Amino acid sequence: MLILFVMSQLAIARPQFAEKQIRLSATIPADEVSGNLVSYVLDGDYRRLIYNLDTNRFNDISFNIRTEAEFGSNPAGYSFIQTYNNLSCYGGETSDVVEMSIKINSQEMVSNRVDLTESDLWYRGADKYYSDVPIEMSSPVINNNKSKWCVGQVSLVVFKALG
Repeated sequence: MLILFVMSQLAIARPQFAEKQIRLSATIPADEVSGNLVSYVLDGDYRRLIYNLDTNRFNDISFNIRTEAEFGSNPAGYSFIQTYNNLSCYGGETSDVVEMSIKINSQEMVSNRVDLTESDLWYRGADKYYSDVPIEMSSPVINNNKSKWCVGQVSLVVFKALG
């Protein structure tokens, strides 16, 4: 299971400072999944989200995820299922509770799922098959008329149907 945690690094903006960024951190811990697939982040599991005043949303972030399968298996397509997606920002009169927009291998989530079926998805390594795919996350517009504290989580399950 891949999990994205988003937590604020900056809780309060003081009036005497011209702070214009809300900084968040994002982490996806590596985790073994059911069956014979293992998925993990290739290029580090930490991303800082920065609030963009021009667009009123956080800048996009991306992760490169590698999935491994043993040689004895048939590494055809596999899927990502979104089990949880929440970004909550608190402060001022209103709270924003939204979801991040997710693309996996340039495919939008449809009904909380992305099926990867391309024939060139896997390549053969010395001792197993590998599949490397990008995951891109975008935030919706978040009202910035007051300082806010934001926290969130995205959980994805990687699986391959057996049979």
